[in-house]
Amino acid sequence: MSKNTVILMFLLLLGAAHATGFGPEFKGDPASRTAANLFSLDAENQIPINPGLAGAWGVLGADSQGFLFDINDDLGFVFAAWFTYDPEPASASKSVGAEEQFWLTVYGPYDGVSADLTVGLSSDGLFASSVATGLSEVGTAQLSFSDCFNGSMSYSFRLPNGAEQSGVMQLSRLTPDSFCQPFVASQPITEVKVLYLGNEGVLVTDGNESVVLDGIGNYSNPWINVPVSTQNTIRDMNEPFDQVVAVTISHQHSDHFNIAPVADFINQNSASTLFVPEDTRSFFTALGSQVDGTSLNRFESSSRQLGGIKITTIETRHFNQFGFDFSGIENNVYVVEMAGKRIIHMGDVDYAADNFQAIVDAFEGPVDAIILPMFNTLVSQANAALVAEFFPDALIIASHIRAGNQSDLNNIQVHFPDAIVFDQPLMEVTL
Repeated sequence: MSKNTVILMFLLLLGAAHATGFGPEFKGDPASRTAANLFSLDAENQIPINPGLAGAWGVLGADSQGFLFDINDDLGFVFAAWFTYDPEPASASKSVGAEEQFWLTVYGPYDGVSADLTVGLSSDGLFASSVATGLSEVGTAQLSFSDCFNGSMSYSFRLPNGAEQSGVMQLSRLTPDSFCQPFVASQPITEVKVLYLGNEGVLVTDGNESVVLDGIGNYSNPWINVPVSTQNTIRDMNEPFDQVVAVTISHQHSDHFNIAPVADFINQNSASTLFVPEDTRSFFTALGSQVDGTSLNRFESSSRQLGGIKITTIETRHFNQFGFDFSGIENNVYVVEMAGKRIIHMGDVDYAADNFQAIVDAFEGPVDAIILPMFNTLVSQANAALVAEFFPDALIIASHIRAGNQSDLNNIQVHFPDAIVFDQPLMEVTL
């Protein structure tokens, strides 16, 4: 049986499961991913969508409304009857109203922890009639589950009369869980966290091994500084800096690292490797073999495996700002691969097609997240289009933002509206 045949069979079930009698989010505003709500994004800890989630689910805060989910893992397909009511109350000219059912379904593919669904509206149904009902695709929905008993669905659709409905609803399981929890427990841990330190510095970790990128030191104004308490934690190699296998420096500018604390950290951690551009390596000759000695020409790349982490280095061109020509400075872009995730730290990359082409040529497969510098003239519609062209599916993390500069934040909101904005130290994203 083909996938299309099964999907058609799902759609022919429209309304068949509809019946009244149900009882009993996205966290934060998805259009504004800044410090105020970023922690709640991490708190979701979504589980993989799986057949164990099939069954009846209620909508919190909307009694007698909910969903009946059917989840086909072989096809990666979700179908759900949506038990709800007409948005408008009954009137003299309109027989359908709050006391009548409203025939909606949601259906579509799922992959991993999320499902992108279509909202369907049924029409022309008659009791005990063989006449086929009509189906109109009126909008979209996104479904995810934080655990086997709680989920959320965002939705946006337009009714035939032009009325628009959109929002986010929290879902709560009504039927018993037979095998969702055992399924989730059997899955390998694949979470990777990106912890913001300051300026463009981050810690990337899977809980077992970590990499620090441009994150050791105290930077000068106007950049966002690494807090003194975090600097002390790094210096003392306390958690989460006790599992660092690599430290990377993108380029020689002092707003991305300080020589002394980097050297001290590598000296204390004999299991760690320092990656630096060739024109910055002379600062760390005393560290000997702990410094990666690979020499690259512009647009060349090399890869190195350190335990469970693969680091690919690509030499690119630095951007120009403030009237200075920085194009001669080596800027290393680092691709960190761990726990099945791929994160790219761009350093001060020049937003240019040749730079970006060299990056995508250095590896195969999808990109989960890219960490980009975003201030002043770097934030433009042309640069946003270039990022979308080369990294269409990657989560964009905006960093290297001038501290307290509202102009930078406003421009990011306009040109990179879906970006997560690192504008306060110790913000965290889970991939």
